[in-house]
Amino acid sequence: MIGKLRRGVFGGLAISLLATLMASAAPITPERLLATGDEPQNWLMGTGDYGAQRYSGLDALSAENAARVKLLFTVSLGPISVGEGFEHTKLSAPLVEDGMAYMVDPFGMVYRIDVTSGVNGHIMWTSPRLEQEMDPWLIGQWSLTLHGDSVILAAGDGRLFWIDRESGAVTHEAAVADPATGYVLAAPPVLVGDTLVIGGAGGDRGARPQLTGLDANDGAVKWRSFLTGDEFTAGASILRTGAYDAESGLVLWSTDGPASAYGETLRAGDNAANALLAVDPEDGTIAWQRPLLASDVLGFSDAATPVLLPDGGAVQAGDDGFVRRFDVTSGALDYAEPYVTGLDWYDERDADGAPISTGDAVSPPGCPNILAEDHMPASYSTRTNLFYAAQNNGCRTDLSAIGNLAGEDEGGLYAHSTTSTGALSAIDPANGAVMAEHLFDYPLQSGLLTTAGGLVVAMTADGSLHLLDDTTLDTLWSQHVSSFMAAPPMSYSVDGRQYIGMIVGGGPLYSDISFHSRDMAGVRHLAVFAVFGVEP
Repeated sequence: MIGKLRRGVFGGLAISLLATLMASAAPITPERLLATGDEPQNWLMGTGDYGAQRYSGLDALSAENAARVKLLFTVSLGPISVGEGFEHTKLSAPLVEDGMAYMVDPFGMVYRIDVTSGVNGHIMWTSPRLEQEMDPWLIGQWSLTLHGDSVILAAGDGRLFWIDRESGAVTHEAAVADPATGYVLAAPPVLVGDTLVIGGAGGDRGARPQLTGLDANDGAVKWRSFLTGDEFTAGASILRTGAYDAESGLVLWSTDGPASAYGETLRAGDNAANALLAVDPEDGTIAWQRPLLASDVLGFSDAATPVLLPDGGAVQAGDDGFVRRFDVTSGALDYAEPYVTGLDWYDERDADGAPISTGDAVSPPGCPNILAEDHMPASYSTRTNLFYAAQNNGCRTDLSAIGNLAGEDEGGLYAHSTTSTGALSAIDPANGAVMAEHLFDYPLQSGLLTTAGGLVVAMTADGSLHLLDDTTLDTLWSQHVSSFMAAPPMSYSVDGRQYIGMIVGGGPLYSDISFHSRDMAGVRHLAVFAVFGVEP
């Protein structure tokens, strides 16, 4: 059994430009991915490491110089969209190795960008546009995985593309499933050895929830594990990536809610919705499956990525306002505690302490949380031993019926939020206690990052980037960038100089729960790679 995973960090190793030109990038091997903590200058995985901690071991940026951080340069990505464009496109964090950044724009074009200079980014190559027209309700996600000498694009339409890292040439492609069945890829895959483990979405459109293992070299299907029976499930999609525990050999995934807007008559039982499960990446065997909500008619989603802890536990913050801790090997629930103040959607708990919804789809309580960590990746800091969760808080008071194009009621209701604000919580993962909290006037957007320099990086939906103290959550620095952030932040270093990078542009993930600013109207159709740091 492989030894326990290393805590990963992100960044981009700065070797000299001359060395970059003289030698090809080193292959990305399973050994390197297991030891990302040994390469704090590189950001080799979208989550930073296998444990999804999103923690950087770099400390050149800190509370002492945070006030001097500024936007250093940007690189435009893709064409300017028209109409609604990539309004709801989800993107994964950029990857960086040896001063070379890899990222995908909202149109499915992959870029290799030389960021070694620190003053600009030079596009080395751009792949062909690899998107495919889909049902506009099928919200997928573009994501990248480094493997060997390739960068693998997982496209929202269910296809994988292998791109040569040096030339940018597409060498081959493979299909995971057919979007005509409602299937989409909404979560980045997890690469374990030479197996890509991919979770499918589209359960609210009739797709059968599934996990698929593919050969990372040629895309051949190794195994496929379905999470439900053949019946229509109305939910249980996998919306976020998983976390791999090398000690147990298991990949942990969470599933989306049961799409309660359709009504309980269209889905029998729990059907793996709002559940945490562990899969063996070798053969697809489901080692255990744990329901997170005893019942739910409010449309909550506990699809957030579980974050692995050094002591063998896993912690997850759901958008129902609860943080939960589990045992990785058995799935046993250690606790379920509210991390959002004033929750009123539940009245009781089951024998394990999990909350039970007592409302109904006609008059849901659902206050004050409508979308917490689900779509905003959390972070765990090995510096503070605290777990950080983002919040987008609102009250589910605005109900609207689901109808077809003819105006006929299809049954069920959507629960929307009429107002929403943001909050950031620092949580003790040992017991779920909230140790510090920072309230924002606007919802948080995209996700979090923590660093060895004592920083928490967060973004709000008014188009602002924030650096906060990782203990007090006091603001150290903030800058308005006039656009939504389409992907979580990451960090890398070149020649010892640390940077924070992110993809900026696009629109809110969900129009009914995100702030809309007039000064962002002209920039929501352009995506750029933005790099922040301190001038030497």
